[in-house]
Amino acid sequence: MREMVVRDRDLDDALQGLARLAGRGLPHRLEDLMHLEEEPFPPERCGPPDGRRDRIAGPWRRNGPVCRSGAQGARRVRGRGVRVRRMHGQQRRAARLDEVHVGEPSPRAWRGLARRPREPFERGDGRVVLERGDRERRERVAKGQRQATGRHGGPPSRAPVPCKRRPEYASKPGVVRGVYTSLVNVRHHELDAFGRVHPGVYLRYLAHAAVEASTAAGFDAAWYAAAGAVWLVRRSTFAVLRPATAGEELEIRTWVEDFRRVRSRRRYEVRGADGALRLVARTDWVYVDLASGRPRRVPAEMEDAFGGTSVPQERDGWHAPPPPARPARATHQVRVYELDSLGHMNNAVHLDLVAQAALDAIEHAGWPLARLVADGTVPVLAGGDLEYREPARYGDRLETTTWFAPLADGLDVHQHVARAGDGRPVVRASTRWRWCHPLSAAAADAPAGLLAALESLLAA
Repeated sequence: MREMVVRDRDLDDALQGLARLAGRGLPHRLEDLMHLEEEPFPPERCGPPDGRRDRIAGPWRRNGPVCRSGAQGARRVRGRGVRVRRMHGQQRRAARLDEVHVGEPSPRAWRGLARRPREPFERGDGRVVLERGDRERRERVAKGQRQATGRHGGPPSRAPVPCKRRPEYASKPGVVRGVYTSLVNVRHHELDAFGRVHPGVYLRYLAHAAVEASTAAGFDAAWYAAAGAVWLVRRSTFAVLRPATAGEELEIRTWVEDFRRVRSRRRYEVRGADGALRLVARTDWVYVDLASGRPRRVPAEMEDAFGGTSVPQERDGWHAPPPPARPARATHQVRVYELDSLGHMNNAVHLDLVAQAALDAIEHAGWPLARLVADGTVPVLAGGDLEYREPARYGDRLETTTWFAPLADGLDVHQHVARAGDGRPVVRASTRWRWCHPLSAAAADAPAGLLAALESLLAA
């Protein structure tokens, strides 16, 4: 309901002063200026207004004014020549401000203001004072307590996790622009038989965070469609420092490290709720024209949006020891559910493919997964370096060549993935595996006799 304010010069002056504070013209409705809770005012904060011009119609009790609801929920503020009506049903739409003083506050009201810390917006002469309500203050305090004690009431977090619905940029020295923060929860179907995240899931997390960061910078799917270009992954390098578990909330921080004509490098840090690092990674992207499939120069507006030109980072090539005379071989045909929105085999699926090929090679050497579990040791992916050479499409038959290089506490696995028939390279991959106990992250020794069984597959 509209409240018409007429024939009261003092109240008009107060409203105009409040409008100047809000940075706009005189509003047409009083609820545009203030919003009173449908709750009695706490007695220690204010009493009945003083003076003839600021009396509120209705009886006063010791605990504040009577508050009615429903059909009787309207209140009247009376002054000489003034009638202002506020309806109960319209008061939930504005920002909550529990108290509005028009004119000089009473001594009792001043005592209430002095006793509590406030965040007031007030004119220099004190004629208009707006205060935040108790309910908002309680919600803010409760939110701070939840952040201090952790999401599920656990111990305090060493690194506060930002609001899930509000990813944000934060400054970080030495990068092209700010650091974009995204949050993700580990779901049960993303775990393997030992309760650890599947290898390719990490790369999916990183790709999604990169898309969110680009959208936040103003380059969403519609912008790329209009530009006729897209970013494709050229190379992914990552190291798993600590496996994530089901239900864990991960904080993914990503930033652009450099631009080089048609390429860009993006870095990532993945942290758990305790603030400890779970994974670090970097991805080299290539800006590609959709019509021709060839690289295109990164537009200047995109470089400017991320802070302009940067110092190019050194890029070392992919290296691996030479394969043996007869490495392990496996074949795979690209399925429709392995394709991305461009019709290519997704880059994360390539990691799943080479990981499975490595386990198959160990099994063919006489050490299936069941035997490894019975022996109390399983290989766990600890890192990887994948270079994507050509896209694989639906129906392509891929041949994976696998060989190993032993480490003191694990294995390095090197692989070539090529298209069967023409032999064109698709992916070159190197992954590092650590020996761990099946039911924990504790390190374990290599199974006795395993390296002897893999001798024909070791690097030359």
